[in-house]
Amino acid sequence: MAAFSQRVRESAGGFMKIVRSFDRKDWLEVLFLTAVTVCGVLARIELFPHESNDMRQFLIPWYEYLKENGGFRAVGDEIGDYPPMYYYFLALLGYTNIPVVTGIKIFSCCFDLISAFFVKRILDINYRKTIRPIIGFAATFLLPEAILNSASWGQCDGIFTCFVIITLYYFLKGKDITSMIFYGIAISFKLQAIFLLPFIIMMAMRKKLRIRSLLLIPAVYILSITPAAIVGGDFLRLLTLYKNQAGEYSALNMSLPNIWTVLDGVDPEKIGSAGVYFAAGGIMIMMYVCLYSDPHPEKLTVRGAVVMAALSCFAAPLLLPHMHERYFYCPDMMILIASLCFTKRFWMLLASQFSSVGAMSCYLFSKGAMDMRILLMIEFLVFVTLFFCMREDFRNPQGQEVVMQFEAKKHANTAPEEPAAETPETAG
Repeated sequence: MAAFSQRVRESAGGFMKIVRSFDRKDWLEVLFLTAVTVCGVLARIELFPHESNDMRQFLIPWYEYLKENGGFRAVGDEIGDYPPMYYYFLALLGYTNIPVVTGIKIFSCCFDLISAFFVKRILDINYRKTIRPIIGFAATFLLPEAILNSASWGQCDGIFTCFVIITLYYFLKGKDITSMIFYGIAISFKLQAIFLLPFIIMMAMRKKLRIRSLLLIPAVYILSITPAAIVGGDFLRLLTLYKNQAGEYSALNMSLPNIWTVLDGVDPEKIGSAGVYFAAGGIMIMMYVCLYSDPHPEKLTVRGAVVMAALSCFAAPLLLPHMHERYFYCPDMMILIASLCFTKRFWMLLASQFSSVGAMSCYLFSKGAMDMRILLMIEFLVFVTLFFCMREDFRNPQGQEVVMQFEAKKHANTAPEEPAAETPETAG
């Protein structure tokens, strides 16, 4: 007991030492972040009463099914088109007295805050002594698209996107194993996490990711569906869930301002399948440019990796058919980080939010949408600008370089030993 009391006193002393080391600027940052967090929370609470059609048609019925059929014992049943990771949460919610709408929205909102924290951590890598990390936290938590998605819509795009952001953070810190574990978790929540896959492939081709770390992605997914299979779910169905989900929607475009907007009204059976191959080709062109236009391929900077991740997440929903209006959520988060790395092009964030919120408002509030072709031109301009950001970094690399831990260890093991200093005994 005495030893425990001693540790408590030492911890308290260490905490007070940190507090005393704060200067005026540090306290202002703490107050600013606290105020921003309070404002973001209050904005979300105001939207909690709004019940979207998705909640009424899907989320609430799934919750009620789980609650009526034994909670966790039913997570392996064929309930809807989500993987079991989300059903685990709905089942857990059923054991509480929290109202279902409030519980679902609180869950999503918590990940908004975690995303803001990791955006700040990413920006801290290069810009710790500037205001950019603080602005990054504030912009992420107050992003209109994020507030509407979690607090009004009750969707889980913020959840998988949070894990995508964490994936990027640990990659930039050189921890490929940890990074791929979190990417596996992102995939286990939502298929749209696959938008980051081109970036993962590019980093593997640049030998920044090892095969052993890539194998963790399917391993984590299999681990995530195992409890659902144990309680009676069809393991093969759970394993191939995303394959079946891919063909669930047939419309060429579902209110997302991507390239298929210009073909609105065309019979999807005539062009939908061809559009998938077209998008695959476009994504490969994007990857080729990212990989082979770099005059310094041996050096990958943090901001270069950030902009390539943004291009990767952006290319798929911009080029693929059958995309929903909220599928720019993950790309927009990456654009936010990139715009704070390339502050002269901060307008990219404003433009992407104008376009995305305009598209979402039609579904959420029955508001007449802007002409989707105008929103498409805005999105395309942002996409092209990301390439200019990448070219700027390639020509003038700045900031910290991404060095994986396994690279550093390999370099340390192969570095020649320093010659021993000559002593009088060994001299002559």
